[in-house]
Amino acid sequence: MTRAREIAVFFSLLGCLSSSGADAAESESEVHVSASTGCRLEISHSGQRTITCPSKFTLSSVDARIPLIDKLARVAGSGAVECGVVGLGDSKDDALACARDSDNNNRAFWVAFQREGFDSEAWTGAALSIDLERTVWNYDSNPSGSWEVNPHFQRYDCGSLEINPALVAVIVCGSSAQQKGEDGLPGSSSR
Repeated sequence: MTRAREIAVFFSLLGCLSSSGADAAESESEVHVSASTGCRLEISHSGQRTITCPSKFTLSSVDARIPLIDKLARVAGSGAVECGVVGLGDSKDDALACARDSDNNNRAFWVAFQREGFDSEAWTGAALSIDLERTVWNYDSNPSGSWEVNPHFQRYDCGSLEINPALVAVIVCGSSAQQKGEDGLPGSSSR
C-alpha cells in the first residue's frame, strides 16, 4: 500500500475529512479536506489518490529522526562509534556488523533503524554507553498521528543485546529488560 493511500485510508477511518463533491458526477474527482491539517485528498475516477498538505505539515525523515539521534549519541557518550542511521529499504549490513563488533568488544556505540510507520516516523535505536550500559529505544515522532514532530521514547535497559536482521525492530534486549519512560522512571518489565 502506498504512503498516500495509507494516509487516505487512515483519514477515512478516523472520519476527520469533510467531503466535498460527494454527489458529483462519476467523471469528476472526489475531494476531501482535513479540517485540522488543511491536507487535501483527491481521488480521481480511476482511483488515483493525491494528497497535498500545507508545508508546515510536511515532515521529512531527517527532521523526524533528529531527536532519536541526539538521544542515542548522548546516551552512548563522547567518542562512541556511530554505527549508522538506516532508513527503510536501505542495507542494514554495515550498521549491523558495526553494532555486533562494538557490542562484542564492549566499545561504546549507537545505531538506529527505521521501522514501518503508519502516520509518523517509527525507529528503533540501541546504544552501549562508555559505562557499558546497554539500552534499546523505541521512538515515535508523534504518537497522536500528526506529521509534526512531538517525540515519544520508550527506553529499555538491557543485560545484553540481540542483533538480528530478521526481527522487525532489528535490535532488542537479549535478556530481561526493564522498561523506562523518557524520565527514567521504571515501567513494566518487557522483552
